[in-house]
Amino acid sequence: MSIIDGVSYSWEGNGQNEDPNPSNYTDQRRTTSGGTGYILDFGSPQLNQKFKDSLKSAYEGTGDYKLTKNNCGDAFNNTFAKFEEG
Repeated sequence: MSIIDGVSYSWEGNGQNEDPNPSNYTDQRRTTSGGTGYILDFGSPQLNQKFKDSLKSAYEGTGDYKLTKNNCGDAFNNTFAKFEEG
């Protein structure tokens, strides 16, 4: 799950979910699991925007969500791969 400009994005079996109230997701998940949050800052508004855009489109063209492949963890892997490509 990511919070970008006050909107939570989560990638689950039913696809990408967007919720303008991130507490809906975090409060529900807190009852079943834990996690650590990180604030990412790439040092410039342009790089931060590029990362946000890449994350929001992380699954475009990658196929269906599967438990063992193309799952919730792949959002960041796909994003960093796009981000590194330039």
